Amino acid sequence: RDLKSNNLSLPSFPDVALKIKHLLDDPNVTVKDVADVLNNDPAMTAKLLKTCNSPLYRTAHEITSNRDAIVRLGFNTTRQLITIFALKEVFKSKNKSLQHKMGELWAHSSEVASISYVLASKTPGMEPEQAMLAGLMQDIGAVPIFNYIEKYPDFMKLDYKIDDIINTLKSRIGAQILKSWGFSKDLIEVAKNSNNWGFDSTESKPSYADITIVANIHSFIGKKKHPKYPPFDQIPSFKKIGENGLTPEESQNVLHEAQHQLDDLKALLCPQEIPTLR
Repeated sequence: RDLKSNNLSLPSFPDVALKIKHLLDDPNVTVKDVADVLNNDPAMTAKLLKTCNSPLYRTAHEITSNRDAIVRLGFNTTRQLITIFALKEVFKSKNKSLQHKMGELWAHSSEVASISYVLASKTPGMEPEQAMLAGLMQDIGAVPIFNYIEKYPDFMKLDYKIDDIINTLKSRIGAQILKSWGFSKDLIEVAKNSNNWGFDSTESKPSYADITIVANIHSFIGKKKHPKYPPFDQIPSFKKIGENGLTPEESQNVLHEAQHQLDDLKALLCPQEIPTLR
């Protein structure tokens, strides 16, 4: 009822990421403008520098200032990485019973994001950082559901009920969140089609929804608990990734060959398997 009447409380977009987003929407913005905003957030600056000097972006010279990091990464990658780092602040709960669930959600989203990055790097026309951001956002609709459940302590003990509610509502809520944050249609499409294994855009070119759907499937391999999905050959998104589409086996080989890169990405997004959120 609250969802239908727009009374469901949606999370706010983190302030520093919002400022950077607005800045970089201005075609006249300078590196100094962006660096000045980052200087007010030492924690974000530290994350950006750590990433810039990580194996993913590292060159011969170590980067020690946010201005140099922005120049090396470029405006677009800087925007995407800052949004990625800020998103972790959204996956929080003050309720101790839900902290672990939020941690599990972030860990899963980080795994999907890492796989999405690798698959996008093998798919023409796809930006790896945008795919990583899409992977983190595909389950964003679960966050307000967890926060809503805080009002019902007895209900928190019923894991199967919570899972049912999340699977039923997270796509609709996720799309609402990204619309309210002013994100692009391709990312809204990702949230809208989370766990929609039959998604088919009817376009010949791939979308970020295709990338995250395939990444999600791969994240379930070897896991005891995961949603039901059809046979791989009935999932249209597999035909869109890679140079000319990949079979599940071929995409698994791609990920196996990129294991070191996957490990670096997971370490960047989720240093602990299930982080403790305070």
